[in-house]
Amino acid sequence: MNRIISGYLLNVTRYQQTYWLLAGAIIGYVGFVLILGTTRLVIGVGGAIALGMIAFWCWTVNQSLPKSRHNLLEREIFLTHLKKLETQINKSSQTTWRQAYQWAEATQQFATQIAQIEPSLIPELLEALYTVISLTQQVVFALVTVNQVQSSTYRPLAQKQLQISCDRLQQTHDELQQLQDQILLSHLNQTHPNINLPKTLQLIITANKTALH
Repeated sequence: MNRIISGYLLNVTRYQQTYWLLAGAIIGYVGFVLILGTTRLVIGVGGAIALGMIAFWCWTVNQSLPKSRHNLLEREIFLTHLKKLETQINKSSQTTWRQAYQWAEATQQFATQIAQIEPSLIPELLEALYTVISLTQQVVFALVTVNQVQSSTYRPLAQKQLQISCDRLQQTHDELQQLQDQILLSHLNQTHPNINLPKTLQLIITANKTALH
């Protein structure tokens, strides 16, 4: 529930008109009370009108925004991507796939937790999750290739690529977990993390992109 409310507020505050509306509502409310008097009825009716205006604006803004099917911070959307990849995995590759799946799923949960505490990091977190999906896709491709290639020359190359992708996926999981823990601890102590958060995420993203090339 808190995440939904935070998302609505984040959408609304992107518009300059929101601040003009808030200022207008406050000025109108004060003027309404000063003109008609400070009775309970006037204060109540004036407050209801002001809140109604603000609520209607928030509803209008969020209704006008397209519902993104690509927001990987939404658990169901992220898992849909993983489920599509899972259809390519055969029984002999299930063990490796389950491990990769668990790393990716947990990484998404870490990113979501970070986004709730530090909404300013959402762009970097989304980019990081896109690279996680790409790494997971690379794991699937490598697993399929390992099962299909019989040549002693090329099979080790496919296995090497599989290991690189798995290692990077695990490292991303560990790094996001550490970052989440640092942010949670700082939030608990009401202090700022002693690291550059956007830069840390960019380093993770860069490392992932390097592993994808």
